[in-house]
Amino acid sequence: MELLCLMHEIGQREGARYGFLEMNGKALENAQIARLVGIDSSMVSDLLNELLGAGVCSEEDGIIYSRRMSRDDVLKQKRTDAGSKGGSKLQAKPKQTIKQNPSKPSSKTQANHQANHQANFKQKVEQNTSKGAHPRARAEVEVEEEEEVEVEVEEEENIKSRKQKAFEVVELYHLLCPSMIKCKTLTDKRIAHINARLSEKVDFRELFIKAEASNFLAGRSEKFKAEISFLINPENCAKTLEGKYDNRENPRTEEVANYSEPF
Repeated sequence: MELLCLMHEIGQREGARYGFLEMNGKALENAQIARLVGIDSSMVSDLLNELLGAGVCSEEDGIIYSRRMSRDDVLKQKRTDAGSKGGSKLQAKPKQTIKQNPSKPSSKTQANHQANHQANFKQKVEQNTSKGAHPRARAEVEVEEEEEVEVEVEEEENIKSRKQKAFEVVELYHLLCPSMIKCKTLTDKRIAHINARLSEKVDFRELFIKAEASNFLAGRSEKFKAEISFLINPENCAKTLEGKYDNRENPRTEEVANYSEPF
């Protein structure tokens, strides 16, 4: 994080490349990096090698740089060159709003879609170039296509994140509710319900502990036995947390009067 801040500060200087650890076109020495970041100089070399090995950053002519920051700077420059999309007749058609597909297509389908999208983009650029299209129009088309690709990547990452959160909740369910039916399939509906409860700040640990303690939900007193789909349902989830399924003690039996003895 300190290196990213340092790359940003250096990139603000006139003539400097954004995202590069350099000064006047030369790579910063380890001693300089240590002084600017605030760590011991003996640690810099090992830490940089670790970052490079993990693919967090890259190296060009001995200069450490961030690929993402470099790409963002190029995109920023292209958008600046494209200018405002005021009322120009040469501007590209406005992009359509990309809606999230509730059916959640597979990664393979998304990869094929992205490959076709990039192929169409390349064809558009070649057509514009061969027809001598205005540079501003070509730049706007390029910016538009890059924005659409970014939206698709962000949507794919969001789907992965939702699935990962749901998977972690199911693992917690298996750990805290051993008496209940195992969840063998993580369906789209279950993923949606789990993420909806997460957005409502439901404490799944408390939910599963109360459910396992319930003789009714755990199937210890009735033929019924709950499963995760039952617990993540909004109504059943609320009832469980409110104690509607808690065990009830046997009501006190009233003392029966003894009429065998005379008054």
